[in-house]
Amino acid sequence: SETAGSNYKDIKVLMHDKLIKDYSETAGSNYEDIKVLKHDILIEDNDIPYGCEASDFTREISEKDIFDIIHNLNNPVPFRDMFVLFNNFHQNERKKFDEMQDFLKTIFDDLANQNQLREEYKSKAWTNISLPIIQELLKKDSIDFKFLSEFMKSGNCSPDEYINFINSMKLSWNFFWNHIENMGKAMIYETVTRAISPTEESQSVL
Repeated sequence: SETAGSNYKDIKVLMHDKLIKDYSETAGSNYEDIKVLKHDILIEDNDIPYGCEASDFTREISEKDIFDIIHNLNNPVPFRDMFVLFNNFHQNERKKFDEMQDFLKTIFDDLANQNQLREEYKSKAWTNISLPIIQELLKKDSIDFKFLSEFMKSGNCSPDEYINFINSMKLSWNFFWNHIENMGKAMIYETVTRAISPTEESQSVL
């Protein structure tokens, strides 16, 4: 129903925001800082690294445009451009998380409905499935920004070298999405299978 769908979206946002806050505080991820820059252009420009300005993070740039921009950068690539373009690339990859989560939720709902699982059980079960998936995404955030930091510490690079770096990150995201899909499906099938039982208690313990 429309109400149930809205509730799912609200819960997903709340869970996601809380996990980002908790994980960012412990893992050193600066994704929260970048998100603030994208939505609060009043932040002081001198608080942003590599001479970037807050407005650098408010643009939406497609993957194709990112590579086109890199091809036309100066040699060596300015650190500012490296940082801004990486964050645009990373944000584009991150958008796919909602698509993946919705895809897995559809699979879960179809199986749950086919097996007539109770709504209360379905809600708790999906929360238990979603949390590890979100945690994996936050770990990926932290790892990616560490890779960026190490790459930039290595010194100047040419546009071709920077493209190779972005391509390596792209490949890592492809592996990541395969991992998340397999992980999510395994948890879904395990959760639904555990609930299919002649005993009433099977859907009361998660």
